[in-house]
Amino acid sequence: LAIMPQVDSVTRTTAPYYGFGQWIIKDVYSNKNHTVNGKGVNDQYFQMFDQSLIEGEYFSKADIQDENQVAIVNESFARTIAQNGSVLGMTFELGEGFIFKIIGVVEDTNIPGRDEVANSVFAPSRKGRNSFTIKIKPNQQLSRTQIVSLLKTVDPKFLVHTFENVEETHDQWLATQIATIYTTTSLAVLSLFLAAIGLYGILNYHSRMRRFEFGTRLALGAKRVSIVSLVFRDNFRPLLFGISGSVVFILVIYLTNSENLSQYVSFQLVSYFIVTVLLVTGILLAACYLPVRRYINQPAICSLRGAE
Repeated sequence: LAIMPQVDSVTRTTAPYYGFGQWIIKDVYSNKNHTVNGKGVNDQYFQMFDQSLIEGEYFSKADIQDENQVAIVNESFARTIAQNGSVLGMTFELGEGFIFKIIGVVEDTNIPGRDEVANSVFAPSRKGRNSFTIKIKPNQQLSRTQIVSLLKTVDPKFLVHTFENVEETHDQWLATQIATIYTTTSLAVLSLFLAAIGLYGILNYHSRMRRFEFGTRLALGAKRVSIVSLVFRDNFRPLLFGISGSVVFILVIYLTNSENLSQYVSFQLVSYFIVTVLLVTGILLAACYLPVRRYINQPAICSLRGAE
């Protein structure tokens, strides 16, 4: 597989979304049991999937070939078993007599469709493992037929049981979330559109009622910008009141339910708030300017005659 021209690298394990089993391991020193997601990998696994090393070292080729009793854990499990120190060198027992030592800590990976990151332990893959993950070179493709043809040249007894594209599987697992995003975005855009139309209708009617005032101000020498600014100032107070009321309402809800809402609060919400305020302000500016535009772009006498 590795010498095929379109192949970049091959690791003798499954992709990050597969192959985990539930292991019950026991801390040798404290005799405390932990339930974790366990998986056998080889020395190229973490590099292939860009899972960065936080502490310690990756598996070596010797660890895989000799099936050394070592393990690498993710940072979530490392925080669980050693909140204020290093986990390197800690030993755990898996089953009877299989004791492994932690030699490294890697960053967490998010599994599609799961809200939380599971505590994970990685051990050297067994030599008899028949699952492979193939990384393809850029702008290259690899089909099941090509794999089958290659296997026949090695041994006709070899068969391809499952052949899946990791990216396609990733998208399938996120299908519900993707559909939710598109639906929510569509509803948000539709809501803004309807709100903008309603706001425009109200301000258009309001401007028609004030066309005599606009004509009088223009006749007395007022500039177009001052007319638009006047309309915007008159409607800015409700906007300011709405924003302030929303902030106060959100703060009250958060302070009374901080335990349940703390996981949803982050500094990223500040950027969302700023974007929302700018968007609403832009809609208000457009709704203020468009109805007034025809009155400030025509001679003042037209507005005065229309008022009569």
